[in-house]
Amino acid sequence: MVALPDVLEALRQRTPLPDKAVLITFDDGSKSVLTSALPLLQARGWPFVVFVSTDPVTQQQANTLSWDDLRALADKGAAIANHGVSHSHMIRRLDGETEAQWQTRMQREILAAEATIKLEIGQSHRAFAYPYGEFSAPLLALVEALGFVGFGQHSGAPAARDIAALPRFPFGGQYVEVDDLALKMRSLPLPISAVHYLSEDGTVLHDGVLAVAESRPIVQYVAEDLAQLPDLTCYVSRQGAAEKLTISATKINFQAQKTLKPGRTRYNCTAKSPEPGRYYWHSSPFIKPNADASWAPEPN
Repeated sequence: MVALPDVLEALRQRTPLPDKAVLITFDDGSKSVLTSALPLLQARGWPFVVFVSTDPVTQQQANTLSWDDLRALADKGAAIANHGVSHSHMIRRLDGETEAQWQTRMQREILAAEATIKLEIGQSHRAFAYPYGEFSAPLLALVEALGFVGFGQHSGAPAARDIAALPRFPFGGQYVEVDDLALKMRSLPLPISAVHYLSEDGTVLHDGVLAVAESRPIVQYVAEDLAQLPDLTCYVSRQGAAEKLTISATKINFQAQKTLKPGRTRYNCTAKSPEPGRYYWHSSPFIKPNADASWAPEPN
């Protein structure tokens, strides 16, 4: 297990981490981090990070750690990092909001939370976890411009190219099988030089935030030699395997077989690596509005 400062230093300096290094993270600051997780982690000497949104902590929302709780965790070696001020859907514009106004609001979401954490806890890692795992190209650019390392909620093994939105594997709820987690922790970054998102007609999409009319986006991988990835397969959330089309020796496309439903969808792509029992793993997150351009509600 590795600590957040070591991960951030390696990413920023472009130096390798130890093979099979794992960073344990918690989002939202649930009370159970203190009451249930801490004793188990301390017994093993494992470092971890808690990403917190500052307004819910200050307002003492139900089941949320207090600043005193977070200070207690920090005193025991936990890293406390940034999950924004209000835990809002950051890719969404307010009614009538201009691009400049949105940029200003998002900058405050990130910087005000970082300042509060530094004031209350004395830590400032400049690590930011996107609420709901949602991000867009302008938001990624802002996070990078502010000097932050970003953390998403899509699965996969992180690579240096992912510094604005590092993938993370879930381990909770329906994702609690230990054997499954062990397989994921041994995963490797997919050996590609680029990934592109395309519409059905081949038009380049700037990011995974889709227009209403976008029904079956394409994920295109570019690699030096796709022959090294003969079993590369992508699976679409709630659908199964995606359609696979080899474009050339260096380009391959994957497309959902059915129209994506409103809300969040992922293309999870894997291939066997030369190392026994290890897989390359990459995920592309998409989010689509309802037919009337409104956003799907969060599941209960």
